[in-house]
Amino acid sequence: MPSFYVTGCDSGFGIDLVNRLYEKGHQVFAGCLLKQSVDDIEKEFSPGQGKGRVVAILLDVTDEASVYKAAETIKGLTDRLDGLVNNAGILIDAGPAEWFVTYYPPITIKFESASSVHLRS
Repeated sequence: MPSFYVTGCDSGFGIDLVNRLYEKGHQVFAGCLLKQSVDDIEKEFSPGQGKGRVVAILLDVTDEASVYKAAETIKGLTDRLDGLVNNAGILIDAGPAEWFVTYYPPITIKFESASSVHLRS
């Protein structure tokens, strides 16, 4: 049975992909940030209900120890992975101030250089 590891399975695309892979008869390791999501997945995909197999794993992709623990769990359950979908999002504080310093000056210079030719009075 092909095995897949999908991160970010608390909601949205991640859990939808888990459903699709499960229905196709694949083994799926579902990485979730929240314990409640792990519990929900374990209830929804209990063994013997469908064609595939789903194993919910508590995973915080921003925590190295959590990533290694998830990897060890998967290694203990399968000898190979056929696919990895790194769907987990990492919210960082990159607001307008960070964007401004990096991108605004080069954009402004290019715009002013190009537009000055066309916007002469």
